[in-house]
Amino acid sequence: LKSPDPGLILVLEQHADRLLSQLPQEAEVIEQVRKAIAHLLLEGEPDIEKVSVKLCCSSRTLQRRLRTAGTGFRDELNFVRYQLATSYLRDPRLQIVDVALLLGYSEHSAFTRAFREWVGKTPQQVREESPQRRSQS
Repeated sequence: LKSPDPGLILVLEQHADRLLSQLPQEAEVIEQVRKAIAHLLLEGEPDIEKVSVKLCCSSRTLQRRLRTAGTGFRDELNFVRYQLATSYLRDPRLQIVDVALLLGYSEHSAFTRAFREWVGKTPQQVREESPQRRSQS
C-alpha cells in the first residue's frame, strides 16, 4: 500500500487469518507443532512462544490453529512427552532421571507425577514390566 492504513491492515490480516484457518491444515499444524516441541525439549520445557517462533507465527495464531484442529498446546506437549517417554524407558542404559531431563523436566518427581497421570503407573513400574527387562532377568 502506498499509504498504509493501520485499520485496513488489521482488517485484511484478520480476513487472511480467517481464510487460512478454513484450509485443511489441521493435521499439518499438529505435526509441525509436535516436531518443534520434540526439538525444543532438549533445551528444557518448551512454551508456546518458543514453538510459535520456530513456526514463524504469533503465539495467538498458533493457539487459534491448534484450537481449530481440536487440540491445544499443552495437549500436544504431553503427547510428545508421553511418546518419547515410552520409547526412552525401553532403553535400560537411560536412568529415569535422564529420561526426565530429556523430556524437558527440571525434576525427576515432576516427570514421575506426569507419567503416573498418563499411564496410571510410575516410570519405574513400567520399566520393570517391560519385556526387555524380563528377558534380561
